[in-house]
Amino acid sequence: MAVDLLSGRAQDSFTIGDAALQGELDGRVVRLSLAEGDVIAHWIDPSDDALRAARFAPLRPFSGPAAMADGVWHATDTVGQGFLFETFDGGERLGGAWFTYDAGADEGDSGLRWYTVQADYEGADSGFVGTLYESARGAFARSAAETTAAVGNVELRLESCDRAVLNYQFHSGDSVGLSRSIPLVRTAAEANVCASIALERHEFSGVFYNPDTVGQGFLLRTVDGAGSQKLAGGWFTFDPEGASNDAASHHWFTVQADIPSEGDVVATIYSTTGGVLDAESTRNVKPVGRLTLRSPDSCSLLELSWQFDQGLDAGAFAGRTGEQTVERIGHCQRP
Repeated sequence: MAVDLLSGRAQDSFTIGDAALQGELDGRVVRLSLAEGDVIAHWIDPSDDALRAARFAPLRPFSGPAAMADGVWHATDTVGQGFLFETFDGGERLGGAWFTYDAGADEGDSGLRWYTVQADYEGADSGFVGTLYESARGAFARSAAETTAAVGNVELRLESCDRAVLNYQFHSGDSVGLSRSIPLVRTAAEANVCASIALERHEFSGVFYNPDTVGQGFLLRTVDGAGSQKLAGGWFTFDPEGASNDAASHHWFTVQADIPSEGDVVATIYSTTGGVLDAESTRNVKPVGRLTLRSPDSCSLLELSWQFDQGLDAGAFAGRTGEQTVERIGHCQRP
């Protein structure tokens, strides 16, 4: 019989969602985690106070919790593009963005494409089922998208905490007719998400937007790194006004930062070009500026300021600066 440190109760079985562990652990269980569908138990051995671990096959297939869909995901065969997801209403609804490229040949930054995802959870067998949307013809940090239209269907099913399958089918737009089933893995930096029973929402994690520029925004995630917390995210936006280079005026960036114990978070802005939608990888990633994030007393707001570098890598964004207050969609929990 073991004692669960989190609850203080003695018990001989533990459950994470529908993945259950039953065994003869003599000690104090301090952590349960999931790895490729198996349960990892970490416990303190009372004989020598050593921390030990064991791997068990779950009694039932993994089917949740659905909130574990939160995070950064990618397909291993298309490096340089991927998905960020955020769940709402206790895992019943899913929002997200697909950061990708035009389905044709490499067109530099004019080939950047992004789509947003809205889906509902329909159970372990079906997962999240919903719609792909394309927003078009806005202007960077200045004006809202002129149009937002449904362009496809999407399904996301979790196979374990760090593996999922996404099915998509475009029924309109530039990529009409394209469909595929994509095996996804959680980005390595987020592996720690699978090492915790409780998934807390950090003040910098979530979906943020400015009501004055609807159709563009940020998906941000806070993850534990080696001895510190790190920020990773995506910025889905448009070309600057007067500098559009594709029909939808799409542009996107990724951001990464170390989170200090106090004060502002200063993230590096990265530009990634050279891929093809769900077909070709790219490692053409270049730093192009800095994004500063600060959290006021309100957990529902973030204050942002940006400064893009001078030079060719930043393209039409070179030298641009600005600031904006963005609102959270949903809730958060301060650490």
